[in-house]
Amino acid sequence: MTDEVDIDLIYSNIEKSVFDLYYFSLDALKNAVVVSYQSVIGFSANAGRRKNENTAAELASRKVDLDTFATALGLTPNIDSLRKFAKGKWLLTAYAEELFNEIELLVAKCKGLSIKQCRMCELDNSGPCLYQHREGVNKKSLSSTLRNFVDIPELDYIRGAFRSLAVTANA
Repeated sequence: MTDEVDIDLIYSNIEKSVFDLYYFSLDALKNAVVVSYQSVIGFSANAGRRKNENTAAELASRKVDLDTFATALGLTPNIDSLRKFAKGKWLLTAYAEELFNEIELLVAKCKGLSIKQCRMCELDNSGPCLYQHREGVNKKSLSSTLRNFVDIPELDYIRGAFRSLAVTANA
């Protein structure tokens, strides 16, 4: 048995996994700003396309061009820069998907003794683990929970944008 759950490591893993949005969003941004640019992605695209192999390959082939575009705008390949231009819904969706995946890994870690076991696994390692997702929890419902109920400073700007849209829509 090792340590408690390392929240900082989980957040770091999520941040690395979400970073595939960088070139995805950069391509959409260039499409929105450069009239003659033929993009792979537009801001109307579904965030799920970031995991599509063909999309990823096409974006990888444009990496140098997109890096030049980013440099001209003062954007750098890091999560703080990504938050400046990525579509909030894409970022929230990606964050929820990766958080869900990290939570799923906790069950194997708990049963495999790589983290401090929950009480249920301590009593019966073949029984249900307390890290197991509750029934009905999936990536979409987690995204909704994050958007509405969880106070995570990294998501405050997304919630603020939603509130602003609601005020505008009700005006």
